[in-house]
Amino acid sequence: KRETIEQEMIKIADYLNGCGAGIKGPLVRPDGFPRDDFDVYEVSHMRNRRACLQTDFNTIMKEMEQKLHRLHETYINDDS
Repeated sequence: KRETIEQEMIKIADYLNGCGAGIKGPLVRPDGFPRDDFDVYEVSHMRNRRACLQTDFNTIMKEMEQKLHRLHETYINDDS
């Protein structure tokens, strides 16, 4: 599951960097109008998807860390 999320996040980052928007670049020009060198709606949607995936990734990593701690506790307790 973690690897699947990582792969999708990489694809999104590649798309955002490839279209020139970047992960956190501005969506509007200095004069306040939307940029016209990429699809602002699509970039906004992709950034949101990446943020959701980042949250899911962090949750999975915390779960893995907790399970690893429990595994080590079990191993240590079994040796005693």
